[in-house]
Amino acid sequence: MMDRIVRGRFYQVEPIEAGAEAFGACLTALWAKADRAVYQDLGYGAFVQIERYAEDRQDPDFVAGEFVRQQTDNIPPVAAAGAPLVGNSNPLGHRSAFRFHIPTNILLVEVRQAAVTVARINGLLKACARGHRGFLFSPCLTENAIQRLRDGTPKRVSMRVARPSALKGESASMSLEDNLAGLQEFFGGPSIEITSGFPRGNRDGTLNVKNLLRAVGWGAERREHVEKIEVKIQEEPNPIDLFSEQMKIESTLDLDSLNVAKNYDVRDAFLSAGFRVRMPEILRMYGV
Repeated sequence: MMDRIVRGRFYQVEPIEAGAEAFGACLTALWAKADRAVYQDLGYGAFVQIERYAEDRQDPDFVAGEFVRQQTDNIPPVAAAGAPLVGNSNPLGHRSAFRFHIPTNILLVEVRQAAVTVARINGLLKACARGHRGFLFSPCLTENAIQRLRDGTPKRVSMRVARPSALKGESASMSLEDNLAGLQEFFGGPSIEITSGFPRGNRDGTLNVKNLLRAVGWGAERREHVEKIEVKIQEEPNPIDLFSEQMKIESTLDLDSLNVAKNYDVRDAFLSAGFRVRMPEILRMYGV
């Protein structure tokens, strides 16, 4: 047995294209595919699949499971010598458990950067649902943060991106990533910070909710590279850090290093309990 800190973050998931198939429906369709056990090659060494997907027997408004990224390097000695990795239906893997609340479109996913980030979840669903443009993963902010943003007068939005050149493996649309990488190369720094200012207090409405959500969603998908997204409002001396204000859970769990099924049950119970604690706030802010 071993102790491990397990973290989860909440996102509201909406299709990028209006009228497109919803996230829950795409998950169900992915699970129903005859070749669901075949790892999807998302490029840049990321082979991903879905496992253990099921409706919650206690509450059918929830579905749960885990996304698995196939482990193809740094193989521990316990692994079978010479066992094939690519194409193996039951290889070693980096696992991210998740729970999804269908009525509110709220996803709680385990945060493990070596496993399956929300960008890779998006890539998996787009790869398996031909023609789907994918989803916007908006961090679920605390009730306090949402109220401050609603009541405040926005002055600027800032984003800091570390190692922009490394973003090239995470997106099919590379214009913004290429521009950031070019800025990094020109200035030579390890990170790039960009700020969009509204000195007149956004009187012309340039900073609208849609644009802000698009920026936040882009950053949330690339959380391992985007170090911060902040909104400065006139009424407060310090900016609001949207990542710090994201709903999240964290605990130290006792996990079995070799028992994959048992580990999933422990992590799923942790996510389920975390959802129950946050549900009143979620329903107030995002309820149907």
